[in-house]
Amino acid sequence: MKATYSQRLIKLADLNHHQTFFAGRCSEYFLESSYLDENHHSKPHGVVIIPETEDEKWLNKQAVEVLEESKQRAKAMNSSVSSNK
Repeated sequence: MKATYSQRLIKLADLNHHQTFFAGRCSEYFLESSYLDENHHSKPHGVVIIPETEDEKWLNKQAVEVLEESKQRAKAMNSSVSSNK
């Protein structure tokens, strides 16, 4: 695994009401740093998760179904937007 370094200037707007670093902003910076392409496109990470227990298999099946439904909704929305132009 390749190490990635990122530096950011933390501004007052990045702090929460306790005056500590807002976790949402931290997550945003972390995700931004995790993208290994110079054009900020994601690359496959190569991690393979194999469900072993019945619960894991069920959760995996549910996740695949949700992903497919989401793709279908996005496809339908994109086609309706493009047909309205």
